[in-house]
Formats: sequence, C-alpha cells, structure tokens
Amino acid sequence: MNIENQVKEAFAQADADAIADVPAAIREAREQYREMKAAYYAMPRNGGERYDQMRAIKSLFNKRFIEDFDWGEAEHIARHIKV
Repeated sequence: MNIENQVKEAFAQADADAIADVPAAIREAREQYREMKAAYYAMPRNGGERYDQMRAIKSLFNKRFIEDFDWGEAEHIARHIKV
C-alpha cells in the first residue's frame, strides 16, 4: 500500500468518525438550546435578565443553528453533515 492510499484511508476514517458523533452532539445542543429558550420566555419582559439570556443564547448558537433548529432534528442532523 502506498502512502497516498494510506492518507486517503486515514481521512476517510476520520470523516466517518466525525460524522458518527454528529447526531449525539446535535441532540445535546438542541436540548440545551430548548432549555435556554424556555428560560428566556419564562423571564419577565421588562427585565434586563431577558436581554442577557438572549445574548447568551446568541453567543452559544450561531444563526444557522437557530434556523436549522426549526427544521426538526433529523433534518438538522442531515444539514449539518452535508456541510
């Protein structure tokens, strides 16, 4: 086996390992996002805490994640793997 094939196999294995971890990571992130949004909506509208909570949500989750969240879990995982 030459070095080129070894490198290709190593990258293929690394990709497979990374993709295998995606569903669990997305589920965990979606649960954290769901909990943070619930806490946000439970806060009084006129308090600074609500603003701080939204800022914390946006610092942890990018715009694409928030948009993908609305697609549902299976679609979110598929879209993440596709990128």
